[in-house]
Amino acid sequence: MNQKNSFLYEQRTNSDQFLKKLQIHGVLNAVSWGILMPIGALIARYLKVFKSADPAWFYLHASCQSIAYIVGVAGWATGLKLGSESAGIQYDAHRTIGIILFCLGTLQVSKNSPCHIVFERVIPAIAC
Repeated sequence: MNQKNSFLYEQRTNSDQFLKKLQIHGVLNAVSWGILMPIGALIARYLKVFKSADPAWFYLHASCQSIAYIVGVAGWATGLKLGSESAGIQYDAHRTIGIILFCLGTLQVSKNSPCHIVFERVIPAIAC
């Protein structure tokens, strides 16, 4: 392989790896924020009212939210890595939204955090 072909092969390999990381970032965050978090919220919202599901709904809710958070951390870390590998390219709005969601999600995990307490009081007031 000559020098030009070697360079082209390296560029193609790097771009394939970057694309794969980008897809992993998207899938992890879609599963975490788009599927698992809402399922955990629905479990808390609709199963809590059944007395027969009293301890079980909470464990399902906490498990779903915890798994979603862990998957979200992996997606967030992948996003940080992608950002550091994208020299000269700025996704300011996407990055800002990701950081805010991650911070709120981190605060939400702690039951005694002010964010969780506010969340428990505000969401029932605005929920249908």
